[in-house]
Amino acid sequence: MKEVVKPDRSRPLVSIATTILFQPSIIPTSISDCADFERVTATVCFNMAKVTKDKFTGVQVAFFFDGILTESKLKPELASSSARTINHPLNFEIDCGADGVCTDDIHLSVNFSGSIIEVGITQEIGVVVTVENRGEDSYNTRVSLSYPPGLSYRTLATKQGRVECSVTVDSTAEASPEKTECRVNRPILRAGDKAVFVVQYGIDGHSDFRDIVTMQAQAFSNNDKHATGSHLSKTLDIAVKYSIYVILKRFEGTSSYINFTAGNYHLQKPVTNHLEVTNRLRDLNLTVIIHVPVKLQDKNIWTNADSLHIKGCTRGQELNPITTDLQQTFKNNKEPTLNCSIALCLEFRCASFMTKGSQNRYSISGNVSSGWIEQTGLRSALFYLVTSATLEYDNNKYIFYSSESSRQPPVTRIQTHVEVYEEPNLTKEIIGGGVIGLILLALLTAALVKSGFFKSSYQQRLQEAGNEDQEGGEPPEAEA
Repeated sequence: MKEVVKPDRSRPLVSIATTILFQPSIIPTSISDCADFERVTATVCFNMAKVTKDKFTGVQVAFFFDGILTESKLKPELASSSARTINHPLNFEIDCGADGVCTDDIHLSVNFSGSIIEVGITQEIGVVVTVENRGEDSYNTRVSLSYPPGLSYRTLATKQGRVECSVTVDSTAEASPEKTECRVNRPILRAGDKAVFVVQYGIDGHSDFRDIVTMQAQAFSNNDKHATGSHLSKTLDIAVKYSIYVILKRFEGTSSYINFTAGNYHLQKPVTNHLEVTNRLRDLNLTVIIHVPVKLQDKNIWTNADSLHIKGCTRGQELNPITTDLQQTFKNNKEPTLNCSIALCLEFRCASFMTKGSQNRYSISGNVSSGWIEQTGLRSALFYLVTSATLEYDNNKYIFYSSESSRQPPVTRIQTHVEVYEEPNLTKEIIGGGVIGLILLALLTAALVKSGFFKSSYQQRLQEAGNEDQEGGEPPEAEA
């Protein structure tokens, strides 16, 4: 049987710094032209220092058993119940004075670096730990931090004192929560000493912590006695919100353009709006809220406003407009927006449970009237008839994933262009064209007369007739 004793420590890490000393330290200018010769001595020093800190750990004993053949040609084996590896702690002397009793007074304080965990948005959360000894020397002082699955130990930043942390798993606890074991000022946290450190934990974006994350902190030492006023444990809770990302967008088939002629207030055109809702991150209950402008003052925008409905939604309250001075609103505005700020709107609430990756679609169909255009006072304009949609959910549980700091849900616009134009009147153009034609004809005739065009043509015809008479000669005289 071989017995091997192995100290449990890592290989030391060292650093080297180099310095050079010159003698003399500077070269005199008197020899800069090399007229005189002077020796310069350089002394090179290599300074080696230990980088790693000492590790105060126990001794591990490992047994390796190799049986020897007996006279009966049988080779013995080590029973499986025998321990092959044994750890022996290597402790430091505990000096408690004449009475032999060391009474430490440990005060443990633990706080989160933030006020809330935003799962899917926040990548890390820090735990700030303060350990202070207000009593006698405390030996082998340790702090244990227990945390639920979904959190993972990342880094340690020591602000004051000497702290070393490692991760262990408590397999006997429910859901096997992990623990961070931190040794504080080992081997002795002396009276009046304080250690402050920050442990960073990563947050799994797919975790489900329910409403809160609870962390248990416990301080230990090898002292036989603790002061009655010691604070050795603390339970820490932090609220949790879960990121959601829901896309609202206009869907294919939505009416993009209709038109009306000015002055004709009894027309109507069919309009359809389609909204698509896509849930990206996690299952949740949500409500899609759709606002549809239905009346401008006392004129209906949709002819079926009273019966307007959306499948899968309930009809809610009416929303009064903010602005009532339409003349001022539409003044000098050739592309006005017709939304809930100036028109009476109907609210539709579409509640549903959406799983991750699922889609819902909502449609609004009906006829848009031209009667409301009279209220605007415009005879030529391009209106934007806007139906808006947004989300409602449990703000205490969910937070919308967005690049904006407000983290507010989006507001999507489904707009239809409504053009109003005046029908062209061709009477004036026809009369105007005829008058202009007569004027042009008169001017042309006058120009031809002035240039002698008609006179030349008449003289040319007379000349041609004379030539014909000359070619025919005198008529013969009659015979007697």
